[in-house]
Amino acid sequence: MKENDAYAKEEEIVNEEFLKRNDVYNICLGGKRPRAITKKVYQFTYTGTLVNTYDTAIIASKLNEIIYNTLITAINTKRGTHGYYWSYEGKINIDEFGYKESLHYYVYN
Repeated sequence: MKENDAYAKEEEIVNEEFLKRNDVYNICLGGKRPRAITKKVYQFTYTGTLVNTYDTAIIASKLNEIIYNTLITAINTKRGTHGYYWSYEGKINIDEFGYKESLHYYVYN
């Protein structure tokens, strides 16, 4: 398989539906050049009340001072972080969510 064929196949497989799955580590659409994920992120209290909506996970992480990878891990594992549950869906069933806090990632400079 040639490089361009591999990128084309990756673009076909790693689509928006694929990224919503909880068993994948990918955080951007497939293909030769990663593109930013533009799906909305929803912020919920631990009782399931929607408190805010963000256009992207990058915006949500910056405005809430959460390391991006911490937020993505919380979304993908259905765990809370920084006092909230986070989801790509506008409604959640809190019974599907696990621990109230996920692992935190730290960046040292």
